[in-house]
Amino acid sequence: MGASKYKKVRSEERSSGALSPRELAEQAAQKKTRRNHILTAVGAVAAVLLIAAVILINSTFFDTRVPAVTIGDDTFTATEVRYAKQMTYSSFCSSNSSFLSYLLDTSKPLDEQQCMFNSEITWDEYFLQEGLNYLRQTTALYNAAIAEGYTLTEDDAALIDSNLEMISLSASTYGYTTDGYIAACYGEGNNERSVRAMMERSLIASAYANDKQESLAAALTGEELDEYYAENRDSYNTVSYLTALVPYKTEETDSSGDGENSEVTEEEKAAARTKVDNILGISENTVDSFKAAVLIQLGSEPTESRNAPANFGENREWFASGERKEGDVLTVEEGTGIRLYCYLRLEDNSYNTVSARHILIKAEDTDGDGAYSDEEKAAALSKLESVRDQWDGSEENFIELVKEYSQDAGSVDNGGLYEDIYKGQMVSEFNDFVFGDDVKSGDSAIVYGESSAYAGYHLIYFVGEGESYARTLARNAISSERLQSWQTELVGDAEVEEGFMYRYI
Repeated sequence: MGASKYKKVRSEERSSGALSPRELAEQAAQKKTRRNHILTAVGAVAAVLLIAAVILINSTFFDTRVPAVTIGDDTFTATEVRYAKQMTYSSFCSSNSSFLSYLLDTSKPLDEQQCMFNSEITWDEYFLQEGLNYLRQTTALYNAAIAEGYTLTEDDAALIDSNLEMISLSASTYGYTTDGYIAACYGEGNNERSVRAMMERSLIASAYANDKQESLAAALTGEELDEYYAENRDSYNTVSYLTALVPYKTEETDSSGDGENSEVTEEEKAAARTKVDNILGISENTVDSFKAAVLIQLGSEPTESRNAPANFGENREWFASGERKEGDVLTVEEGTGIRLYCYLRLEDNSYNTVSARHILIKAEDTDGDGAYSDEEKAAALSKLESVRDQWDGSEENFIELVKEYSQDAGSVDNGGLYEDIYKGQMVSEFNDFVFGDDVKSGDSAIVYGESSAYAGYHLIYFVGEGESYARTLARNAISSERLQSWQTELVGDAEVEEGFMYRYI
């Protein structure tokens, strides 16, 4: 095509709105560029979303927001379920601390240990189930409490603050942040906010349950209490006795020479019975002669013990009999020998309980040697005597001094008051004063006390006597039974429904 003809064609194309080959090429290049930009932008957005998803999955978002279980109209996250599970575990360990090592190994993962209560599940599964039961009961109590206008009291709010302060202090000690330490102790996802919320629910529920039990207890009549105790006296009364075992196998009587694991022969049984007869012949049904006879025949003195008659099985009636006298002896053949019981006395809990207030000043182990010297004890006594010198003799003033000086955290908020004290509840010096023959309301004394938790001095203010300990035991038992029935009815048939996050607990 000639140049003039080409120009004419281009002129016609422009006048008709058509694009030239060059313009078409440029437009195509621009479209490609725009498409690449769009793809790049979409890719960038996708990458951002992917990163956000990964962060979200690895965060506590789902743990703290997506329901793991539903109980009635209430939902609980994985974080809250973990808290409940940990609380039941901690409570179990605390309640069974003296023999916990026989139940489980706290140094190993719970999901690798078979539960001794149910061979089909692990300890981890057991505590999860118990945690869910805890949530069922607490939820029912909490909802009922809120419906009746219960709120967190100032004392309970202060208790929560105190607990969280201790947690924060522990976190600092071990090099954690507070939330990090809480997550380590109460389960992943938990923090100060979540723990505070769960503590509030628990305390409101507990206050409601306590008030209910108090109302149930207050409604009981003396006749009901006496009747209940009479029906269950063998479980509540206690027998004091001396006991000694005359073994079948000893170095002198072991005819086989195979030791205690070999079968007992008739000759060995006969030798043991001879020793028993000798003890009975010497003892003459007196405690002192029984002790002397056991020492002569066995080379050691008998052991003094206390137990409820109901725990003696087929010998229950012998221990529970009202005809039993001090010095009476019972012989019982066991697998390894003949057991001797020398009866001392029966405690029927008919004595009255007492109430008292106290101010405790603890001795300080100033030299850090793990013991309390006479000087350290004297320093505590001197402090308490200075407190006593400020007391005007009234109960009201005593309460004020308790709140200012007492170091007994368990009673300082209620004026140092302990009610319904039973024999043996307090350290011996405290017990001896409040159950003294001549003590009366308003009497006071300074006594020394020592236990595994403290050593120090008490300034005691005797408030007075309460009801018999037998009635106190019956009142506690009946009200607890009725509270349990009431709670069971309150919880009803509310089931635990598993949600999406349950599998991640």
